[in-house]
Amino acid sequence: MKPLNTAIEMRPYNKAVRKAFNQILNETTAMLSKLEREELRYTVFREIKPATRNMPVYEFINPLFYLKLHCENDERFAIHYGFECGNNNHEFSSQTALFTRGIYRLTSIEHTQVDIEDCVQTDWVITDCSSLYEYKEDSANYQFALLKQETKARKQKVMKAVA
Repeated sequence: MKPLNTAIEMRPYNKAVRKAFNQILNETTAMLSKLEREELRYTVFREIKPATRNMPVYEFINPLFYLKLHCENDERFAIHYGFECGNNNHEFSSQTALFTRGIYRLTSIEHTQVDIEDCVQTDWVITDCSSLYEYKEDSANYQFALLKQETKARKQKVMKAVA
């Protein structure tokens, strides 16, 4: 596969999609860092450089969420996502709803200077993130990380600093 040159990676559309993806990823990791259960703050991720046609550029997997920046065949970036649906008691439905709304909010024409609304791909959506996470957890292609928990004391300190 032929790597993309930097001119293609820096096209306004791709730059806007990458920026939105990074914002979604930041919001997602911030949301995860607030969870008390340590096993839900574990992540695996990989970044592939340089971007190559029909390959992932960045992939993030967690027991609750899946997020991928992908370079399509037409050299345009796309965002694929998923969220854990196997939780019968809806314990995490508020987090998965925030995650999904964030994706569409941050890629909407009202939020970006370039129209990238078509970058969100729903031809397939991962609905069993915990199984995918377990499968990829020991892969040599992925980096493993535990997100630090944002404690209530830290939140109070930030609130005092703002006040």
